[in-house]
Amino acid sequence: MCGKEVNELVLVEVEGAILKVCKSCARMGKELKKPTPKVAGGVPSYRPQVRRRGAPTDIFEKMTKEVVVDYPQRIRRARESLGLSQEDLARKINEKKSVIAKLESGHMYPPDKLVKKLEKALGIELMEEVPSD
Repeated sequence: MCGKEVNELVLVEVEGAILKVCKSCARMGKELKKPTPKVAGGVPSYRPQVRRRGAPTDIFEKMTKEVVVDYPQRIRRARESLGLSQEDLARKINEKKSVIAKLESGHMYPPDKLVKKLEKALGIELMEEVPSD
C-alpha cells in the first residue's frame, strides 16, 4: 500500500480486499493467517473461486417471433372496434394513457410483457414468426 520495497510481506484484509502489505501497513487491516491449501485443486482458501462459463450465446438466435411492423395501426383499429378510448384501454391493461398514445403513434416499441397484455385485452395478434436465415 505504501510502496516500500521489503522482503517480508504480511497477508491482510482491508475493506474486503485481500492484500500483501508491509508490516507497517498491516495495521490498517485485519491480519490473516498463512493460507493452507484446503480447497480442491490446491487453491488457497483466501482466494475467491472463479467459475468458468461456456461461450456467450447470441440471444437473437433463440428469437422465433417479433412484433409486427404495423402494430400501431392494429392496436388503434382493435381498440376502436371494441369502442374503447385510449384511457379505457390503459385502465383495462393497467398502463398509463400516454403509453397507449405512444404505441398508437409509433413513438414507442412495445416490450414483450406489454404485447401480451394488449393481445389478450384486444383479441389481436401482434407477434409474427421470424424468418430463419
